[in-house]
Amino acid sequence: MKFVPLPLPETPADAASLTAEYRAGRGVGVITLGEKHFFFRKFLTLYYIPYQQISRYFRRVETVPARIGCCGGELRVENIVLCAVNTAGVREREIAQIQLPGEKAARVLMEELRRLAPHAAAGKDAPPPGGGETDETIADETIANEAIASETIANEAIASETIANETIANEALDGHEAAAGEG
Repeated sequence: MKFVPLPLPETPADAASLTAEYRAGRGVGVITLGEKHFFFRKFLTLYYIPYQQISRYFRRVETVPARIGCCGGELRVENIVLCAVNTAGVREREIAQIQLPGEKAARVLMEELRRLAPHAAAGKDAPPPGGGETDETIADETIANEAIASETIANEAIASETIANETIANEALDGHEAAAGEG
């Protein structure tokens, strides 16, 4: 196996110790969580990132159009994104986006990363640990936004119905006035 460090450190780790850590680690899809390193496979290459270099991690869910049977639809593709600060310590950037086998794997991986890299921020825009958003608060905000959207749609439907009723009443009134004018 070829081990490639991300981001590239000045001194790569020993291949024998990486092999032992990789084999002893816990696998989730193409990802293996070692004692000190986060490993992921891409073809025949194994990339690794020391946990202390991860500054932020988050889930990215993409919808992909798919043809399922006779109908179209969308599939949700779960990814984990890892960020690290560059070697000058100036700017954070995404260093890896890894596709996961599903939502359950994403949740398990987020929990494991909370345990293995407690210094890293969890969430796309979350501040460092000690104060910030979690997946639960983001989910609560999403539910609240969906409720607001549903209420807006309901209000628009009521407004449309009111306008339709007023239009019908005006047409009936115009018809009644026209019939009274003929008589």
